[in-house]
Amino acid sequence: MKIYRVRKEDVSFFKELDPFDRLSIIENPMGFARVAMNEDDDQKEAAGILIGTITEKRITVDWIAVTPECSGHGIGEELLLNTFFMADENDIDEICAVMSFEYGTESFSKGAESYFEERFFEKEEEAYGDMIISLSELKEMKFFDQNLSKLPKAVALSSFKAGEVQEICDKLCSIDEAEMLFQKEDAKSLPDRDLSYVIMDEEEPCGGLLVQEAGECLLPIYYYAESQKESAALVLSSMQAALEKYEDRDVLILQRGKKVFELLSRIFNDQRGSKIMTADISVFREYSSTLKGSV
Repeated sequence: MKIYRVRKEDVSFFKELDPFDRLSIIENPMGFARVAMNEDDDQKEAAGILIGTITEKRITVDWIAVTPECSGHGIGEELLLNTFFMADENDIDEICAVMSFEYGTESFSKGAESYFEERFFEKEEEAYGDMIISLSELKEMKFFDQNLSKLPKAVALSSFKAGEVQEICDKLCSIDEAEMLFQKEDAKSLPDRDLSYVIMDEEEPCGGLLVQEAGECLLPIYYYAESQKESAALVLSSMQAALEKYEDRDVLILQRGKKVFELLSRIFNDQRGSKIMTADISVFREYSSTLKGSV
């Protein structure tokens, strides 16, 4: 059994283990996927997969799956353990596991909570969770009935020169409470400038919503707004631009922090249920020498 990092060109090979197209996240530099492979007589067979994102503060596990024939052989354990080692090597203190009910009860493992509880995950909190939703579905929600002309002005990144875009992204990254899914040095190349919007205070950006194409999905990679009206202006402006450009497309929304949660709670007022469980790496480090010896 070997564990590999999935490359973009290999994505189609793992479709059976990724029915909800979570692998599109590896289009973003923060996204990653590890796959467990059985190798026998020069033949390779995918046995399990773990998909997530990694930032300076935490690793988030978005999806973990094992093929039916390989279930019960500790493959999920190996993938999760590999992720703990990755966090330890990168001095990351927290791993989150997102368990979203958005996919329906048939695909949600009822034993997932106890599984993670037995593997260092102790804290549990309600959240809206990660989700994939189409532009057409979003458009039907009451949140998007707001009159954009009565909201603060949001300006598309495409309105700025290339050099100005880099400067704006750098300044947005310096906002302490901002939530982002990209490295500062990638800011210039990642956002789709037609779909990314900022709020300007004279010549200074004071809020923004940056969106990136990730495979067949649209992925918000940065969000910060100082008020609900500015938040609405950013989201509605980006939404209208996306509908004009694509007519319809799936949007991959990652639950990563308080600001995003507050925004989602205003968009989805139907109390969608999901949970985030968190593991403190310090607990893992106490046992790491024993665990490494058993791998």
